[in-house]
Amino acid sequence: MGDYRDGAFHIKNEQPFRLDPRLLRGILAGVWKGGAPDVVGADRKESLLRWETPQGLLIEGVLDVAGAQLTSLRARGPQGELSVAFPGPFEPWPAVIEIVSEKTGQALRLKRNLVEPIR
Repeated sequence: MGDYRDGAFHIKNEQPFRLDPRLLRGILAGVWKGGAPDVVGADRKESLLRWETPQGLLIEGVLDVAGAQLTSLRARGPQGELSVAFPGPFEPWPAVIEIVSEKTGQALRLKRNLVEPIR
């Protein structure tokens, strides 16, 4: 187990895994603020989407068209490149998120254990 603070995940006996808070929010929710993405590739089952965030990150995401959910994405910016996979269901948020820093090789797997209703 670990915790997120000061722009990084801190896990016992490991180097901090740096991740911008705005990027982390987009990854956790599987959604992004901003304009509509460009469709830069498509086949019957998947579409490749590309967009740029207000912070200057270039994001490419693979969308499962039938499921209307992201299956993976790549985020490139001044801090390096991240590869992100969403191997589990979205209910309505991703149940499992796998993040790899291409620059450092660090990997992080986040699994949602509980969703509590807001009253």
